[in-house]
Amino acid sequence: MADHFYAIVDPDGIPGKPAPDIFLKGAELAGADPRYCIGIEDAQAGIEAIKAAGMFAVGIGEPELLGASGADIVYDSTVKLS
Repeated sequence: MADHFYAIVDPDGIPGKPAPDIFLKGAELAGADPRYCIGIEDAQAGIEAIKAAGMFAVGIGEPELLGASGADIVYDSTVKLS
């Protein structure tokens, strides 16, 4: 599966969510401006971290919970991602 990713961020030594650090590090490793990145998360703290990083947030799960966390769009399953 690793062949499908440009970079993988090791969370050791990086502040945990809702701090945006892990998402910002991913953008840095990819050479991308966070404003043009999309983060996908299934937890409220993850959505908050994506938004704090200045990224577009896709929530996977309950719209009431993740939408309230600031997700830009919420799907009930990853099956709907393309």
